[in-house]
Amino acid sequence: MDVQLPAHPESFQLDPANHRVLVNVPDEHEVAVLKIGTNSFTQIAAWTVTAGDKNFPMALDPLSERVYIACRTPPLLAVYDSLNGKLLSQISCVGDADDMFYDGKLKRVYIIGGEGFLDVFQVSDTAQELVRLAHVPTAPRARTGLFIPELRMLTVAVPHTSNNPASVLLFQAEQ
Repeated sequence: MDVQLPAHPESFQLDPANHRVLVNVPDEHEVAVLKIGTNSFTQIAAWTVTAGDKNFPMALDPLSERVYIACRTPPLLAVYDSLNGKLLSQISCVGDADDMFYDGKLKRVYIIGGEGFLDVFQVSDTAQELVRLAHVPTAPRARTGLFIPELRMLTVAVPHTSNNPASVLLFQAEQ
């Protein structure tokens, strides 16, 4: 089974309630919306990302029907309606954003940026407005991570440099 996309895909978000997969396609400034069928995927929409360029990481809040997309140019976090792709709000964020996670229990968005920081945003009750809670130093070029909801823990991979070995940073989410 093959699904043709107009350019290289980046982040994928599964939306099981609506039987869809959202796919970030940065070179086209869009999110491809794929319908999940029996043994097939069909592209049913393409939403233009109007907030900025280089839309790499993405996170989905299925309960509030919001998708959070970080752009690198300019560095910002945008909130879109996950049913129709409409831009709802945006706020500046860490540069070189590459990985992002939504914490449904605490209603937070975590963004890891190669600029050397982790940004933490609180999501409002309307799931539309965002407030930056923290801008925590990590390491230059540390852009990849994993959020473990059961442990309320975010890991950030730090690459090897001439001065330091590769490592993994651990961050505990607090209420």
